[in-house]
Formats: sequence, structure tokens, C-alpha cells
Amino acid sequence: MAYKMLGEKISVPLSLAIFAASVYLLRRYMLGELGRLDKRGGYYIAEDPMARGGGKILNACVPLVPGLDAVVVSRSLLEALGDRELEAVLSMRRGT
Repeated sequence: MAYKMLGEKISVPLSLAIFAASVYLLRRYMLGELGRLDKRGGYYIAEDPMARGGGKILNACVPLVPGLDAVVVSRSLLEALGDRELEAVLSMRRGT
């Protein structure tokens, strides 16, 4: 069986290989980006570059990359939450 992609027919094994390579490259990129962030315990801390001038970004996220277990928390959110509140946010983001 073949699929059309950009006007060309490609096989299922080739499609799967392209998908696997894309996931691998995305995971490597995300690991590199996470390596630039401060790590504290089980989460990474991101600066708030868009919040210059006194603004704050209150956010926590989980990068959607297969096989990558990470939670990224903004520094503003860390400053706004107490320990129990932070643990609740981390638990929610981890799905526990």
C-alpha cells in the first residue's frame, strides 16, 4: 500500500521511518532546550522574557514529546505559589 505525500507515492514503511525520525529529532531538540533551563527537583524553571516591564507569566506546561517526562514552570508562577500550591500544580501537570 502506498500513500500520496506532496504529490508523490511513498510506502507505509517509509512513512513510518519519516515519522520516527521526526519524533527523534523533536525529542533531541527539546532535550537541548530543557538543558538550558534551571532544574529544581522534578521540574524545570523558565524565565519570563515576555514579562519585561513588570508583567508576569503564570504558567506550567508539559512538553508533548513522546518519551519525555518534564514539567516546565515559569519563574513568576514559582514566586506566586506556596509549597503546597506548587506541589498541586506539579501533580496536575504530571497527571498524578
